[in-house]
Amino acid sequence: MIFGAPALLKVLLIFTAVLVLNRVGIHLGLSLIAGGLFMALWFEHGISSSLEIVFKGGWNIECLFLLIVIYEILTLTLLMDKTGMMQKMIRGIRSVVPSRRVSMAMLPAMIGLLPMPGGAAVSAPMVDAADEEGMVAPLQKTVVNYWFRHSWEYWWPLYPGILLASEISGVSLKNIAIVHMPLTFVSIISGAFFLLLPLKLGPKKARPKGKIRELVFSLSPIILLLLLWFLIGHLLKSVSSSKYPPMILGLVGAILWVQFVGGADKKTWKDILVRKRTYLLLLVVVGVKVFSATLEMSNPEGVPVVEMVRHNLGDLHIPPIFVIMIIPFVSGVVTGLAFGFVGASFPIVMSLVGQGASTAQVMSYVVLAYGFGYVGMMLSPVHVCFVVTNEYFNTKMLKAYKKILGPGICVLLGALCLSYIASRFV
Repeated sequence: MIFGAPALLKVLLIFTAVLVLNRVGIHLGLSLIAGGLFMALWFEHGISSSLEIVFKGGWNIECLFLLIVIYEILTLTLLMDKTGMMQKMIRGIRSVVPSRRVSMAMLPAMIGLLPMPGGAAVSAPMVDAADEEGMVAPLQKTVVNYWFRHSWEYWWPLYPGILLASEISGVSLKNIAIVHMPLTFVSIISGAFFLLLPLKLGPKKARPKGKIRELVFSLSPIILLLLLWFLIGHLLKSVSSSKYPPMILGLVGAILWVQFVGGADKKTWKDILVRKRTYLLLLVVVGVKVFSATLEMSNPEGVPVVEMVRHNLGDLHIPPIFVIMIIPFVSGVVTGLAFGFVGASFPIVMSLVGQGASTAQVMSYVVLAYGFGYVGMMLSPVHVCFVVTNEYFNTKMLKAYKKILGPGICVLLGALCLSYIASRFV
């Protein structure tokens, strides 16, 4: 009876078990690996066969490349922080932006270009400092810092969640950026309407002179990374089909540049290289690859798991679009991480696409799933940025929820619109 349960029920129960394990304190990477192993066993693979599926899913060249890229991104971010380059970026923004309302939003947004775990803790003091006359309520500063800190996470390729979404869906980073970028505009515009316009900050400040150079210099690692990525990618196009080597080499160049101009010492490098949170994040990558591999497997009779799931959905007359919206949203609420909701839900979402689906159909699913997962993440009570921002400004989560609900609904509507456009015109 247990082994004869519908494939859809098996997948949903295992998915729920993964989220529950993570919620009670088991690391998400380990939860996903355990879920993948149990999935293989439940679909009647033997122990040795199940272990082989798990091993091959978490150990291959593309997974290794992805691990290297994410490790380099976190290293670059930490190095910029430790060498003071990030602080120069902050000072530069405050100096060149005349409007305190705009600078209050730009400060967390600029920090958001670097995918720092809990990065809102870095930008919260800046937002506070932008309110020089103390006219803005703490709750307003909380939501401004939190919302604009994540404006780029829909498409910016330095975010591990975007890299993982590209890896699982098979959609290039370029195409994801093109289709998802409008969500950033929706986020900024709706944030400006709901969160910035109500602010009362007094008259604008005159823009100081001679500070633009410092701002450009502080952004030089990111500029260099993007240039190297583009140039190396063009040179390697005929040599390698993998999308990761150009990014790996571009990140190496950016890290070397920060070291050259910042001069981090041995102690700083030791702190960066042995950082526990970095390796825990890499474990999530392995877990995601394992979980994805088990969803892509066939049962011992040769029937793909995804085909069985689609057949069950057809029998129940459940439109796949509801699954695509609900599962990422719930994953976002439970994990509080873009990397978490992508890793937990995208393997299931992509299993609904089906063989031979057009690029337009895949992009339609990806933007819808990512938009709903993102809003779930922003509403998560375990989102580190949300927690630290509320703690810094001594505000209540429930009241902050009410403030960001308007922009969140706008993002959901934007994702629905983009999904429709992508399915019709991409």
